[in-house]
Amino acid sequence: MDELTGLKVLDLSSNRIVKIENLLLKGLNRLNLSYNSIEKIENVGSLKNLKELHLSGNCIRKIENLEELSNLETLVLHRNEIITLEGVQNLKNLQQLDLGHNFITKIEGLETLDLLIHIDLSENQISRIDNLSHLKKLAYLSLSKNRIGKIEDLENLTKLKHLYLDFNYLKKLEGLSTLLNLQVLTLRCNQIQLVENLDRLQKLEEIDFEGNQVEKVKKMDGLKSMKKWLFSSDLNIEWEDSEQIGFKYYIEWLP
Repeated sequence: MDELTGLKVLDLSSNRIVKIENLLLKGLNRLNLSYNSIEKIENVGSLKNLKELHLSGNCIRKIENLEELSNLETLVLHRNEIITLEGVQNLKNLQQLDLGHNFITKIEGLETLDLLIHIDLSENQISRIDNLSHLKKLAYLSLSKNRIGKIEDLENLTKLKHLYLDFNYLKKLEGLSTLLNLQVLTLRCNQIQLVENLDRLQKLEEIDFEGNQVEKVKKMDGLKSMKKWLFSSDLNIEWEDSEQIGFKYYIEWLP
């Protein structure tokens, strides 16, 4: 690839590549090797200017050999076989991290990644929300399809706009009152019966409770920006102070 030394973007996705090698492209900004048969992250240390690395749909089990990629802003490892977040701690300019559909059991190793804006850890085996409180810039967090039983450790994430917690084991709405910039909250297919503790979230525009057995919605008249509520259609919900809730007309009943 000597004649391609000035290349900025390289997309080799959906091929039959089994090994990362021969990438002597020092000017490369974006590399996509998704949907190949790669088992190991290697031979990328020379890509000093790389800002985006996409490795979804491979057979990678470990995050490694990324220490030299100090300019990396986006790392996508969706749908691999990764069991731990170890290996990202040196990527101090990272803004977007996607490790959805892996086998991660614990949120850890993000202590030095203060610039993170977007995290996707959906479809893993995480049982607890923790080690996120220092991420003051975080705007997007997806923890759907995990094993989470409690909403916690989110109080300091005051820039958060999108929170996805679908398909977990949540029974109670809590720990959200300080998320004053939250716009979208999805909680599909949990075990929530009482909708409460959301009244302070005045920027909230959309909530999704489909698949929950909601029995009562409690004091929501403070949600002035609400555009859409999503509920399952077979529910008989009691609305507290419902005469004050103008946004009730935006409810969508899902079959």
